[in-house]
Amino acid sequence: MQGHNPFPMPWVNGQILTEEGFQEGSLEFDQESIKEITRQKPKEPMANGLVLPLFVNAHTHTGDSFIKEGLEGSLEEIMAPPDGLKHQLLEKASDDEILAGMRQSMERMSDSGISHFVDFREGGVKGTSLLYHAALDSQATPVAYGRPAGMEYDKQEIESLLRIVDGIGISSISDWNISVLEKLSKDAKSSGKGFALHASEGVREDVDAILDLEPDFLVHMIEATDDDLERCADAGIPIVVCPRSNAFFGKAPNLSNMLAKGVTLMLGTDNAMLSSPSLFDEMRFIRQMSGEKGNLTSGSILRMALNSRKALKGQSALSLQIGQPSEFLVLEWSCENPEHCIVARTSERDISLIARGGRLWVKRRDGLKEESNWQEGRS
Repeated sequence: MQGHNPFPMPWVNGQILTEEGFQEGSLEFDQESIKEITRQKPKEPMANGLVLPLFVNAHTHTGDSFIKEGLEGSLEEIMAPPDGLKHQLLEKASDDEILAGMRQSMERMSDSGISHFVDFREGGVKGTSLLYHAALDSQATPVAYGRPAGMEYDKQEIESLLRIVDGIGISSISDWNISVLEKLSKDAKSSGKGFALHASEGVREDVDAILDLEPDFLVHMIEATDDDLERCADAGIPIVVCPRSNAFFGKAPNLSNMLAKGVTLMLGTDNAMLSSPSLFDEMRFIRQMSGEKGNLTSGSILRMALNSRKALKGQSALSLQIGQPSEFLVLEWSCENPEHCIVARTSERDISLIARGGRLWVKRRDGLKEESNWQEGRS
């Protein structure tokens, strides 16, 4: 890290997540980018604590946020399209109900330091349009992985869908005709869009058929064999894990084994009707269920959450660096083991500052409030 004086711009002090890990110092920034990271710690920072990049939630279904009732049934009975309980409730719900639920989830994500979320959005073009409408005033930006409204291939519908989505996100190969999936994958790739799907969530599915679809990432892979996991690792295909959602159905991913097989793990929260969309909640759940043992350390769990940034095209940096956009958060912690504090003890209530998109939110007595005129600098 390099330093200079004076500090004409806003800065934050604390333990900053750099390429070398957490290091004591200060971070100077303006509306556009991080200008300096230095070991010096000037007085009167805008915030002090643990400084790290904003998070990306690598897998959500915000469309079912409106569902508040208790759910009973198997994975297939609740989730499988087109007749699972979730899909029945989505079909019956009004647009206003769905929009209100999505906005609530987006607000929770932005308040917990999530800048983007990769949403598998049901309902075809209309469903994706509702997602964008809900996000108009949100600080959490959707990365839309849409899907056809029905289970059949309609070329005109897919062309319309691919004009507005970031990718195609499918339930699983068990739910769909494989020839339809092959066409969807080919269309997505030829349009420069992503393709992803749930895989081996309830039962093991054919990894050859899955990988032949050339997915950008997979979700779950709970029932995958060691060979399946090694195939994913060799192909460089990340897996998004959502342990709280899995726990609802009495399942648990073997995260330690996935890591041992060389798989890149990303972290998501899955269905908003089952779990809060907070990655702090997801990380804490993993820690509580696993303890600190083997390769499943607090550091490796935090890396899963940071790895989710790889779901954004061109966003592979897992640390803060000079020249990056001014998008970071500060947690009110001073810890000998920052990773443990973040994973085991942190919630959105511990956030003291969020910088994003040229805007700044600072913690006040009644919560995070947008700071005005901060960009004019300090001396």
